[in-house]
Amino acid sequence: MSTHRPAVRCSARRTTGEPCGAYAMVGGTVCHAHGGAAGQVKRKAAVRVAEAKAASLADLMGAGPVSDPLTALLDLAGQAVVLTDALRAMVARLEDVGTDGVAPELSAYLGALGRAESILVAIARLDLDARLVRISEAEAAMLATMVLAVLEADELALTEAQVATARSLVAARLRVVGP
Repeated sequence: MSTHRPAVRCSARRTTGEPCGAYAMVGGTVCHAHGGAAGQVKRKAAVRVAEAKAASLADLMGAGPVSDPLTALLDLAGQAVVLTDALRAMVARLEDVGTDGVAPELSAYLGALGRAESILVAIARLDLDARLVRISEAEAAMLATMVLAVLEADELALTEAQVATARSLVAARLRVVGP
């Protein structure tokens, strides 16, 4: 993949107060002469480049609105935990620590660990399991109401005894299908 350099100019100023005018480092906001070669600047630039690539990929994948936020949050939590586990395995295999004393994998692992914790705490605070149970119960109640309304419809011309039998069969079947 080519490293396309966007037309981003260095945000620093010369001693005269004029803008630098040089191109910023790829993913950075300043040029090499104004600190773009510093380790922390390079790391932040690499993060920006990775985020831009991910955003571009998300656009290509057609990311749209979330129709079921509860399920999406639970899926996100699962992804965060899997990512944390993968990074933990990478950290466990480290033999060489980076020049700054901290391996990039360790930094990524700690960041992923914090994000996973935040997501899981949010899920716990929202009491999502109870909400999902209430949603399922509401859906079952709507289904039962609809089935019973159909059974009592004049178009079927069922007798009261047939409706009563059908009601008890529906109730029995719902208990079998239920949790």
